[in-house]
Amino acid sequence: MELLAGKLVAPSIEKAKSLLWPFQLVTWLKLAMLSIFMGGMSFNTNFRSFNPQNSPINVADIIANYWGLIIAMIIIIALWGILFSFLRAVFQFCFLDSIAAKNVQILGYFKKNIKKGTSLFLLDFIANMIIANLIDL
Repeated sequence: MELLAGKLVAPSIEKAKSLLWPFQLVTWLKLAMLSIFMGGMSFNTNFRSFNPQNSPINVADIIANYWGLIIAMIIIIALWGILFSFLRAVFQFCFLDSIAAKNVQILGYFKKNIKKGTSLFLLDFIANMIIANLIDL
């Protein structure tokens, strides 16, 4: 008895093998760069466990003295995260096109897939905002 999933996945595996072998350093480096950008960034912070009463540092004084810098840093980090989320969305399509065409291009496929990537980014961004509101972050 043959599995249907194996029959469907086998052509994709063969395409990937034909792209990766024989070994070509430039192809592997380009795919590595696409993979790094596809990985995205995630931050895991737990601010709720911080108790300022137990801290030897006076948090209220720091916030009062450096509130402008703190807000600027939060904005910069948020914009940096949004930029990398956008790049991740576009590079996902670039990676798929590179495998399908057996030709790894970064800029060519980036220009071709910017609309699809923008749509995926907006969908992901809006879904995350809805979820964040639902769980009351």
